Amino acid sequence: MNPIIFLKIKLLLKQSRLIEVCAIDDSDYYLNLAWVYYRLGMYEAAFAIQVQNNNFETLFAKTVSASYLGKRDSVLDFLSIIQKKYPKRIALLIPYLATYYPECAYDLIHKTQSYQSPLYFSLCLLLEGKAFARKKYDEATNKSKLLYDNDERLLYANICVDGQNEKLVILNDYLNSFELSSIALQQPSGNLTVNNLKSNCTGISDALNKPLVSILVPAYNVERLLRTSIESLVNQYYKNLEILIIDDASTDNTATVIRDLEKQYSQVRGIFLSSNVGPFVAKNYAAQQALGEYLTTHDADDWAHPERISRQVQPLLDDKKLIATTCQWIRLGETGDFYAKQHFPFKRFNPSSPLFRKKQVIQDVGLWDSVRIAADTEFIERLRLVYGKKCIAYLKLPLVLGAHRTNSLMTSVDTGNLATHISPIRLSYWQAWRNWHIQQTKLGITPYMPWGADYQSQFEIPCAMQNEQLKLSKIYD
Repeated sequence: MNPIIFLKIKLLLKQSRLIEVCAIDDSDYYLNLAWVYYRLGMYEAAFAIQVQNNNFETLFAKTVSASYLGKRDSVLDFLSIIQKKYPKRIALLIPYLATYYPECAYDLIHKTQSYQSPLYFSLCLLLEGKAFARKKYDEATNKSKLLYDNDERLLYANICVDGQNEKLVILNDYLNSFELSSIALQQPSGNLTVNNLKSNCTGISDALNKPLVSILVPAYNVERLLRTSIESLVNQYYKNLEILIIDDASTDNTATVIRDLEKQYSQVRGIFLSSNVGPFVAKNYAAQQALGEYLTTHDADDWAHPERISRQVQPLLDDKKLIATTCQWIRLGETGDFYAKQHFPFKRFNPSSPLFRKKQVIQDVGLWDSVRIAADTEFIERLRLVYGKKCIAYLKLPLVLGAHRTNSLMTSVDTGNLATHISPIRLSYWQAWRNWHIQQTKLGITPYMPWGADYQSQFEIPCAMQNEQLKLSKIYD
C-alpha cells in the first residue's frame, strides 16, 4: 500500500470529492467501491461489484442500491445479513428504503419501534390511508402538535388538515421560518396548487441598476400552467430581468399564451422552435440569445417565490469567487398536498435552480447536454467538479414551489422514475456521465460539454434520450 495515495484518498473522501477518488483508484484496493458508487448514484455498479468484506458500509450500499433497482428479493437477503451482523444499525436503512420499497421501510419501523419518526407518519399516510395516519399521529402527539416543526409542519398539514386556506397558513408559517415573505391563493376557494398561487406583497423591488438576469423557461404543452409560472417571475422583487420562454414545438395553445405574455410584459421574450427537442436543447438555444450577465432556468409548471432571484443573485454580487448559487424547492400535488418522492422531508434540492455567471461558465464547462431528459444533474455536478464545492452556494431556502402532476417529464412512464424502481434509462445515462467525469478527471482534462451547432455526445447515451441530429441541425440553422 502506498501511504501517500492512501492519505490523499482519505482526505478526498473526507471532502466528499468522490469523482477524484475514483480517478485515483477504481480497483477497490484503497477504498470501499460499493459504498463510493452508491454515494455517486451509480446503483447498478454498486450492486454488481464483488467484494470480499461484507462490512456494514458495503451491505448498506448494496441494500439501498438493490431497492433503487427494484430488486426486492436481494433487499430482503441483505437485510437478513445485516440483522444478524449489525442489528443495532439496521434502522439506519429506513429512510433510504422508503423511496422505492416503502413497505419494507414501514416493516422496519415496526421492528425497530421507531414510531416517533416523521417518516413513520408519512408511510402510514401512504400505505394505510389518512384516517389511520391521523389516528396514529394523534396518539403519538396527544393532539398537541408535538411534531409541528420545520418540514413536520407540512406533514401535519397532509395528515390533519383538510381546508386549503388552513394549509396555506401552515405553508406561510413554514416560509416565514426561513424569513421569506408570505404568499396567497389567486382563488381563495380553490386548492393549494402551484397554478393557484400569487405573491402576497406589492410595491417591493430591488434597484434596476443591478446586473441583468436572464431566465430561460422551456415550455411544451403547458397552456394551462404557463401564465401563473411566468407571472411568478415577472413579480420578482429583483426587477432587472429578461424572461425567455422557449416553445418546444407545442401541439396545444402554448405558443398563443407566450405571444399574449410578450404583449403584456416587457420582460418577456418568446422563442419558437420548429422541432420538439426537449428542455435542454431549448435552453441551450435560448442561452445564445440571452443578454444577462447571469443565467438561470425555471420550469414552466413551477412557481418562483418572489424572493427567488434576489436571494440567489446577492451571494454572487457579494463574493466574486462564487460561480453559481442553487436553491431548494417544495412540491405540491394537484389536491393541495405536499409531496416528496422520498416521502419525508419535503424540502429538497431543486435541480433546475442553478443561477450562474453566464460568460465564465459557457467558456469553462459549456452548458447542458443536448439530450431529451435528465441533463440537469450532470450540469450541476460538472460545475461542482470543475470549480469546486466552495464556488457554489447551496442555499437551504425553499425558493420554488414545484408541481407534482401526472405525465410530466418526472412522472411519465416513458421519461420518469417508476413507483418501485428508478428509471432504467435515467440510471443508464447517470452512470454514463459519472464515468465520463471520472475518466476526464483521471486524464487531467476539464469535462467540457459542447452545445449548440457544435454538439457531439461525449459518452454513450441511451437511444430513447437522444435527439436526432437532423432536428438539432434544423434548430441551429
